[in-house]
Amino acid sequence: MNFSKAGVDSFFSSAAITHYLGQQRLLTGDNNDGFIPGEAAGAIIVTLNENPDDNGLIICGIGQGNEEAHILQDELPNRGTGLNKAIRRAVTDSGSPLTETLFHISAVSHESFYFRETELAVLRSLEHKVADYPHLMLTASTGEVGAASGPLVLAYLASVMPPPDDLGRKGLIHLSDDYGHRAAAIVQWQSHFSDYPEN
Repeated sequence: MNFSKAGVDSFFSSAAITHYLGQQRLLTGDNNDGFIPGEAAGAIIVTLNENPDDNGLIICGIGQGNEEAHILQDELPNRGTGLNKAIRRAVTDSGSPLTETLFHISAVSHESFYFRETELAVLRSLEHKVADYPHLMLTASTGEVGAASGPLVLAYLASVMPPPDDLGRKGLIHLSDDYGHRAAAIVQWQSHFSDYPEN
């Protein structure tokens, strides 16, 4: 069974720029708590892992959550509850502790709201304190690309998780949108060869 997933988005239209400037959400000389607009398209093909000898990126667990305290409201405090639920569900689905992952990656923009949400949700999800848990941000290279973020993150990880880049055997993906939807996935690089030392 195969299925494809595609995402395309653009924040470069005059209407989008005007809208987000009016909300003071773009990164400008007068606002350092905003995002950089971008545009992108991405597509992936997902297949069943029927051959354990194949090399590839494996999705081990997925989870979703909903955040009532999203960025478009200002009545509820941001505690990262929805993202925490999504991460915990992905961890449960994977059958392994989150502390087995060596990094987390997101489409967090430069807005402090999403940095705070990520920090709260990830710290509450880890089973114990870890010395180093790097946070990779897709937007550092692409700007805010909205619906294209998911496919781009998966494609990026497929290129940097295996040696020689050696990002790590297992990682956490987490994604958030302005309307409260939260998603997370545990991914692992599967290799027929012993490219990685045992954790």
